[in-house]
Amino acid sequence: MSITITIQQLFNQGLLTHAGWATQIKEQQALARLCRKPSTYLNLYDQLFRQLSLLLLREGYNFSNYKPHQALKALCSLYLPQKVVEQLIAHRHALKYKQVAKEDEELKRQLRELLRIVQCMGR
Repeated sequence: MSITITIQQLFNQGLLTHAGWATQIKEQQALARLCRKPSTYLNLYDQLFRQLSLLLLREGYNFSNYKPHQALKALCSLYLPQKVVEQLIAHRHALKYKQVAKEDEELKRQLRELLRIVQCMGR
């Protein structure tokens, strides 16, 4: 499945909205702030979200407030197996809500790889 088809399907499901240029500037500034901070798992995950948001904004869309992680999962599953993407999302949740104290290094490596893929798409 292509990213264009996936974007249209997510929009039809209400997981994406139309967006304007002001949102793109705001996302670029937020991404720049994240890039200046240490590369923790949560920071890398936020960078991935921002990179995907910028990619969507170039197409005139953005994540909606309705299940944004479901949209992220659908987009990331184009590049990694869905099971891995679900593990990445679950680990983020566990870290954020302090259900685990330590970052999983293998998941962090996969997250970095996914971030690299998305960054390349945005160029």
